[in-house]
Amino acid sequence: MNTLHDELAALRDTAAAGFSATNLAHSTGPVRRRVRRDRAVTASVGAFAVIALGAGTAYGVSLGTPDAGLAPAGTPSTSPTPEQTDFVGTYAQVTMVAGGTTDLVAEQLAEVFGVTVSDARRALDDMVTRDTAGLVTDSEGWIAPGTYSISTHGSLEEAADLLTAGRWPQFAELGIDETNIETLTIASLIEAEVRTDGVTADGTSYRAMVSAVITNRLAADMLLELDSPLFYALDTGGPFTSDDQRSIDSPYNTYLNRVLPPTPIGNPSVEAIEAALNPADTDALYFVLLNPDTGEMAFASNFEEHLANVEKLQAWYAENGADQP
Repeated sequence: MNTLHDELAALRDTAAAGFSATNLAHSTGPVRRRVRRDRAVTASVGAFAVIALGAGTAYGVSLGTPDAGLAPAGTPSTSPTPEQTDFVGTYAQVTMVAGGTTDLVAEQLAEVFGVTVSDARRALDDMVTRDTAGLVTDSEGWIAPGTYSISTHGSLEEAADLLTAGRWPQFAELGIDETNIETLTIASLIEAEVRTDGVTADGTSYRAMVSAVITNRLAADMLLELDSPLFYALDTGGPFTSDDQRSIDSPYNTYLNRVLPPTPIGNPSVEAIEAALNPADTDALYFVLLNPDTGEMAFASNFEEHLANVEKLQAWYAENGADQP
């Protein structure tokens, strides 16, 4: 089996050609918010093969002052200068959770700086475009999860620079090309599909298994058939997509397109990126959530095994008085 980079390199040109032919090639913003409007609806693809998980996100902005160690201190015999006094101004705490979308951070920046969400998102995109010399133009996936102290006395551009710079040391540590958008995209899918640090019976992590399923299906020229990219495009949640949603003409619809989504669908954790780089050694082609409460998952190498796993999920829904998927 070829490596992940070998398989994705072979797919890159095909994916780019297919995406550039759409009117979304220059801006993915409209598809995330307006995919329901002015979109052709194609025939339903029928039963799904991979049941995706809905990943919750949370964020917040809190105002305060930086830790004492962050502010320049005057000597015992002098008072802080006016410049130092300005530095000890109000800071905003901007948080990105693993799997959260860049738009969530843009909303926080918009609140802090009194600009529109579109302006804040554009500032983040511009920083990634600048730092990659135009090779990457979308900041989705480029904000490392964590909490950032943003000076409200600074500019929106400085805040965007700080937020997007967090990925660089991670890229360096993992030894990956910072323009490797395929790795970030797969990592974002893993982040959306796996909601626990669980492992299989043989000790293989769920993240590595989902990474392998994605890689194996791409290598076999199979549809990924994941709900999470559609949730991203529709700007909605789950737990499952409908037949109508799975028939929507969108580059994020992996029920119709045999390639990765054109961008990441969120900002993944380091653990998800590592899993994208190191898929499990398995021939699994399917995965399913068995227990929505615990995040327990099951994996299968053929459709018959997968259907048996789906029945287990349906049994869970029946036992818990919920509607079956």
